[in-house]
Amino acid sequence: MRKNQSYSPALKVRVVKEYLAGETSHVRLAKKYDIPSKSQVAKWVRLYEEHGATYFQEERRGRSTNGGRPRKRIIVDKSSMSKDEYIRYLEMENAILKKAKALMQSDRQLADASRRSSPH
Repeated sequence: MRKNQSYSPALKVRVVKEYLAGETSHVRLAKKYDIPSKSQVAKWVRLYEEHGATYFQEERRGRSTNGGRPRKRIIVDKSSMSKDEYIRYLEMENAILKKAKALMQSDRQLADASRRSSPH
């Protein structure tokens, strides 16, 4: 067993499906597939139940190109909203945009002030 062992997505799905089929326990699956911890199997089961099998296909190691963890995109189905819900959604969106604009103006003012105060 090596440190930071990685497992293929196919193996993770196979282990999870065996567990969900009720064939065996976390402990027995960990021993069968030479996984050092039963909690790793439990984590795979939880992730599979929350996100499905495709979750294991995505690469998550390392830093993203923007230097942070990837942001989740929220997709809103506006067609199923009532008029009141849609109005509240637009009001919220407008408030967010106003805050973003104010932050950008504040950043711009700080940058201008620091340029003016720094000797050339």
